[in-house]
Amino acid sequence: MKTREWQKYFTEQSQYGKTLFTITELANAAGIARSIVLVEMSRLVRYGVVERYTRGMYGLPGSVSPLKLITELDP
Repeated sequence: MKTREWQKYFTEQSQYGKTLFTITELANAAGIARSIVLVEMSRLVRYGVVERYTRGMYGLPGSVSPLKLITELDP
């Protein structure tokens, strides 16, 4: 997926309340290998399109509160 497609995907999902994404979820959504998604996410982080909240979890910058992050990490 291209940068704009990723932006659109993250924005659409945030409208439904989904703010954190794992690499596996993103790979399934894009229909590509996890290794490719890792490279794409690191580029998007460098461009400021997405933010890496913790190892393997990404989302739009500023969209995840600390409480939400804690509940996702430790259900």
